[in-house]
Formats: sequence, C-alpha cells, structure tokens
Amino acid sequence: MAWRISRRAFVKGSFLTGIGAGLALGKRVGAPAPSPAATSLPKGRLGNLEVSRLLLGGNLLTHYTHSRDLRYVYALVEHYNTPDKILETLALAEEHGINTLVIHTAGKAVDVLLSHYRKQGGRIQRIICPTAPMEDGLVQFREQAKKLVDDGVEALYIWGVRSDALVQAGRVDLIGKAVE
Repeated sequence: MAWRISRRAFVKGSFLTGIGAGLALGKRVGAPAPSPAATSLPKGRLGNLEVSRLLLGGNLLTHYTHSRDLRYVYALVEHYNTPDKILETLALAEEHGINTLVIHTAGKAVDVLLSHYRKQGGRIQRIICPTAPMEDGLVQFREQAKKLVDDGVEALYIWGVRSDALVQAGRVDLIGKAVE
C-alpha cells in the first residue's frame, strides 16, 4: 500500500521534528537575553529581510498542536509552554543562530511575551500571519495587517488555513488582493 502525504504535511512534520530534536538537546533555566549566536546558520533573503534558513515555528508556543481529538495534548502543551519556557525557547533558538520566528496572531499573550523578550535584548524577527477573515473588501484582514506592521512585525504571510479555503472556494482573487 502506497503512502500519500501532502506537501504541507511533509513540510510540517519535517520542520517540527527538526525543531523538537534541536530544542531537546539543550536545557536552560530562566530566559536571559541571548548572547550573540554561537552557531551561525546559513541565511537567505525575503525582500530586504535576512532570514536564517531554519525558522522557529510558533504553533507550540501558542499551544496549537494539530492533535485532532487528543484533547489532553493541548493541556500538556499549555502546562509545558509557560511564559518563562516560551522566553527560554526564544533565547535558545537565537543562541543557536535562528533569527526568525514564524507565528500566527494568537492574542495578546504572545504579543506581551515578544515585547518582554525584546526588552530583555532579544532580537528575533517576526513573520506573522493575520488570522482575520479574508472576505470581500478585506476590511478586517487589512486592519489586522496594518496593526501588525505598526507594531513592528518584520513580514506578513497569508495563513494556510485561509488560503486553502479560498482556493477551494474559487476565491484566489482575494489572495491576490491581500498581497497587493
């Protein structure tokens, strides 16, 4: 029997496995400001942004686990990823050369943590996707995107959940308008 796996599932699984393995190797207490990266990672460019070729994904930091009906997994992740653990994770990633966090808008908690991390000297860049609805006129989407840019986010992307639904509904035009 042949296994069929989507590109999205492959990339997600590969990325999370790599990040999980990398983070499991080091143990730290507290979350001091990161020292300059002891390890240098290759970098690429997204427009004017210099981005490490390995990115820190934000799903587990926002307690989003893709755990389907396994409700206890959410509780485990929520208890493990305390504010201190999230700050520690950001510092550890930066210490090992990861300079960019990719995350979705997940409420004020993440904003407060990232602000606190920056005040401690953290420099990790943020690529964030607005999660507002993408409907005709894009009013809510554009408002949220503007707020993110005004808050200093380095780059935005369109959330796969939104773009997949728009493509299936034949509304690729909204994706084009969102990136104009």
